Amino acid sequence: MGTREFYDILDEVKGRKKLTVILSSHILAEIEDKTDVVAVMINGSLRAIGSLQQLYTGLNLPFWITITLKKKDETLEELLRREGAADLDYKNGYLLASIPREHKMKAISAVMKEKDRFVDFSIREPSLEEVFFGVH
Repeated sequence: MGTREFYDILDEVKGRKKLTVILSSHILAEIEDKTDVVAVMINGSLRAIGSLQQLYTGLNLPFWITITLKKKDETLEELLRREGAADLDYKNGYLLASIPREHKMKAISAVMKEKDRFVDFSIREPSLEEVFFGVH
């Protein structure tokens, strides 16, 4: 509750004044949606700085696709592999894969051409934690 109140106060102040707030945290998921610019420090050295989008691109981190399946589908699996997918896995009726950033639009387009083969899909950018480990 204190954390929520802290961010509410920051939002209120930001609405009245332009300001810079520096947060230091090891709980990256908690601050991920609160940042405009991220600086990654490891052992006291600045290793990366930029917006999350700049860091995703600069580190060439893949995005993740999750496809809600009607049934296990080797055609979708092969399609994703052709688009450079790695880490393919089936979990609880989902097909999960990481796709190289440079293949993102082509992979989404290819999946959409097979939309009758699945129920739904979502894409996810890397997390701040994945950025940290990409720098590390």
